[in-house]
Amino acid sequence: MCFFLHVVAPTGKTVTVYTEKDPEKIKWKESQVEYVIDSTGKFTEVEAAKKHIAAGAKKVIISAPSKDAPMFVKGVNFDKYKKDMTVVSNASCTTNCAAPLMSGVGNIAHSTTGAAKAVGIVIPELKGKVTGDSIRVPVLDVSLLKLYIKVKKPVKLEELTCAKFWESDVISYIDDKCVSSDFIGSYCSAIVDFHQVSMMDDKFLTIGAWYDNESGYSKRLLDLYKHMVNVDKEKSTS
Repeated sequence: MCFFLHVVAPTGKTVTVYTEKDPEKIKWKESQVEYVIDSTGKFTEVEAAKKHIAAGAKKVIISAPSKDAPMFVKGVNFDKYKKDMTVVSNASCTTNCAAPLMSGVGNIAHSTTGAAKAVGIVIPELKGKVTGDSIRVPVLDVSLLKLYIKVKKPVKLEELTCAKFWESDVISYIDDKCVSSDFIGSYCSAIVDFHQVSMMDDKFLTIGAWYDNESGYSKRLLDLYKHMVNVDKEKSTS
């Protein structure tokens, strides 16, 4: 049985809250909901996520990596979204941190795939060419990503620790010594820590970047939603 209640948000807007495990029983059509963000972690594949559409929604955004739904990362491949797509993924918070960094560095040679393997999905030309890891410690949130990159052409440390190198609307940088709690509430996908950028030689480098895996990722979900709405409203040129 589907129970629901009306909650008045601080803005004064009434929000309907459902206590229903089966998406097909949620009254999305009755509530005039067109876009659903599924953050359950259970319906991460296209057919499962389409249960929301069966209940009246038009589009579904999965807030996790998906085996078969197209994945999108802001600053990397939003332009690949098409209005005929009904179920999409916002990838993971780690991929949202790694992919823009890798897109910015470019010039990458083959390496072993590790924690950053999802980057190869949103940036196909980097498939199998990057490895990295993400560190979670027992704090409320914020993670640290470490990328280990082998490049084809020599680079200098001074280039990697230059603010202009990281100019992006989703990437920031820090040159002060900080701890994880300093980044709580950040909306950036990645904050490059210049104290954690190093080089083994002129073709092998390490990049450390912080990210708030709650606030930052939530902002990226809203960015994808807004982008989809704008694209979906565009008139067909055909």
